Amino acid sequence: VKTPPGEGTDSGDVRKTKVQLVTRCYHKLVESHRAKDLLGMLDEEGRKEAEALLGRTAFSFTRMNPTGYYRLTLSDPSDREVAMRLQECRSEQIPREKQLKEYGKRIGVKRDEVERVWRNARYKNKEASFDPAWSLPHKGVLEVDFVETRKPSAKAVSLNKWDFNEWMERVIMPLKNGGDEGEMVEKVRARSDTVCFTCRQIHRILAQIETTNLRVELLVIAFARTIDWHCYLRLITFYLSMSERLQIEHRIGKINLWDECSAVGFHEFSLHIPEQRWIFQEMVHLARKEPGENMLGMLYEEIDFAVPAGWIKDVPKKGTISFRYCRDVHTIKEVRRQGAIDHGRSPFFVDEFGSPYPDSSFSDFIPLWLRLHSRVGNKHDGFAYYHEPAVSGWVVESNLRRIVSKMRDKFRTAQQCLKALDKDGSGELDRKEIAVGLFNLGVWLHPSELDAMMKVVDEDGGGTVDAKEFVAFFDDYGPESASNAVFEVGDEVEEAMEEEEEEEAGAKLPLAPPAGERGGGEELAL
Repeated sequence: VKTPPGEGTDSGDVRKTKVQLVTRCYHKLVESHRAKDLLGMLDEEGRKEAEALLGRTAFSFTRMNPTGYYRLTLSDPSDREVAMRLQECRSEQIPREKQLKEYGKRIGVKRDEVERVWRNARYKNKEASFDPAWSLPHKGVLEVDFVETRKPSAKAVSLNKWDFNEWMERVIMPLKNGGDEGEMVEKVRARSDTVCFTCRQIHRILAQIETTNLRVELLVIAFARTIDWHCYLRLITFYLSMSERLQIEHRIGKINLWDECSAVGFHEFSLHIPEQRWIFQEMVHLARKEPGENMLGMLYEEIDFAVPAGWIKDVPKKGTISFRYCRDVHTIKEVRRQGAIDHGRSPFFVDEFGSPYPDSSFSDFIPLWLRLHSRVGNKHDGFAYYHEPAVSGWVVESNLRRIVSKMRDKFRTAQQCLKALDKDGSGELDRKEIAVGLFNLGVWLHPSELDAMMKVVDEDGGGTVDAKEFVAFFDDYGPESASNAVFEVGDEVEEAMEEEEEEEAGAKLPLAPPAGERGGGEELAL
């Protein structure tokens, strides 16, 4: 049906037939990534008609990476076709869903039923849970955040750094220079249908995008198409704002972001939300199985807290709990080797068919400030880097960075924050001015956070913070700080910094934290 060479246009009836063929086959190709090649069968007018019939949503839908938000008018044939394809994608994930559900039963407590794939769904403005037997209607509007939960296999194709650099220069940077960030993100989605990315590559693209909703969209696209997916959470934790993180958690779901192999970090759960309670149950189980006192700085309803032994069997269905989870070197080694401290059947280590995920699912993607805590070895024998920091040396700086992140969510710069807090115009702030001022502006700092902040920011110990000290704190622990840049092994500047740190702190990680730095999980030592 392709237009013969030399004949630039089709007759009306021929064009109509071709357009119908292309639009009906567009989402039914076995080679889904070649769907747009069908448009090459049409003349210019036919392509315009086909794109209009397909619509923006259908035209951008990618069969190999369907994760995203959809608003589908089911009376529209093209939108209805996408809805049917999404139903198929949902059914294809049943083996993975079953694997995750069965694994959750191992801890021996009743678990909440949680929808991982068909999220935030609404039909005719009413909540609409997924039902395999649902006969898709021909009218009404369906909205859904669809999440692909299967991870890249050993057969997944990824861009090497040379091909990625060429693609960035040829495709992404011209769009960046032209100010078309939306088109940049669409190009990433289109490319994600055929290849996977690394966290470093997604980080480079993210650095070119300033618009909040597009930054979030990029991370949504990358969720199921990131080769080193055990490090995906670092993109969210260290390179998105708090409001951007909340959007990701809403669309992707905390339960889908949870990764048993990468449990180290800050966690906060609202226990009345079933999926967040589900994760906390998992973490209580981990803390019991893994050696040491793992849950540090725990707060329950903003009060210092230690998990009671009874929570092994069941956790409350109300309240907010937060803590930082730590692992020792041995545990991290076992997680890298077999996925868990005591077994090798974790669904975060083997897929739904029992095949281990490739080594490439881990990487050393990590910000500079965390590198020392993730490193073992010495200068003479060489260094190795874990995928997450060991023991608890990272906790203090993590806390400081979270404090800045809270303030950055309200104020883009330190000067804006300082101006809002310094009501008397003195150019200095004391502890009360900071605490009360931030609270009145909607930023709550726990007393322990205020203590940590004042200890660092009040360099001269005078009890007040001047503008220079405040700006330095904001800059040193912000997302754009030099220490938050992505660590690249072999970087000359990095090597010099490592040598300096070796002299000050020693090269090897401690096997246990310093006295007084562990706590918060005593009752779990059953």
